[in-house]
Amino acid sequence: LAPVLGLHPVTIEDVQVRVRQKVEWFQRYSFFVFSEMHYRQGSTALESVQIKAIVYPQVVVTFHAQDAMAISRAMFRLATDCNWRLPSPGWALYAIMDEVCDIFVEFVDRVAEETIALDDLVLVLSRSEQGELLGRIADARRKASSLQTTMWQKREVLEEMLKVETDLSQYFLDVYDHVVSMTGRLVVTQDTLNRLDNTYLTRVNLQVAEASETMNMVMKRLSAIATIFMPLGVLVGLWGANVHVPGQYQEGDSEYTAFTFLTIALIITCGMQLWLFTRFGWL
Repeated sequence: LAPVLGLHPVTIEDVQVRVRQKVEWFQRYSFFVFSEMHYRQGSTALESVQIKAIVYPQVVVTFHAQDAMAISRAMFRLATDCNWRLPSPGWALYAIMDEVCDIFVEFVDRVAEETIALDDLVLVLSRSEQGELLGRIADARRKASSLQTTMWQKREVLEEMLKVETDLSQYFLDVYDHVVSMTGRLVVTQDTLNRLDNTYLTRVNLQVAEASETMNMVMKRLSAIATIFMPLGVLVGLWGANVHVPGQYQEGDSEYTAFTFLTIALIITCGMQLWLFTRFGWL
């Protein structure tokens, strides 16, 4: 087709390979490249389909390696609105680009709704569900980043097109307004996703701090209980030694002297420790 269409060698190369979205002006025609998004087959990941349009004064030729929904919708619009009578090649280009933007609106809305749902869930999900939450946040960020990159390129193409005054400039300006609106919405979505990461990390840090505080309280109480029983061990050790100790039974002493001394010592020691631990809030 290249000799028949009179294509420039640069255009021939761009048609055969994947290039960035752009617009190029030639003497006989104009060359446009823009992308349409769709879900990869059997997956929720997004991928782009490049639509390359060569616009002549009387005809439009499009190239796309995969099925493009925007082309089908533009053909349907031509059939219903114009009864298959093409108003102009520029109108066909406008119809295709407008349908591409409408398809983008659907994907942007889905990502924005998913982000709002994640914003509601980040503070209420249990620990067992937090791993799934991180996966959903990462997936939403990838989609938003892919859409935003494509939108910025599409915005540059439309800005270049609007530099040339035509009868359809008002139509392309309407498409440009849609692109600017979606770009701004994607920026807000990206900011929200970044904030979700910070919120999630803050919640995890709070949970770790709470668990650490609980562990400290348990260890403090165990230490207090162990401290209470330390004097008991000392006293038991004294009475088990082979030496004379205060309160030990001797000839002439009452048989309850040792027991009374031991009981009083234990009560005083344990009572003082309980009072101190309670006052300091350790028990």
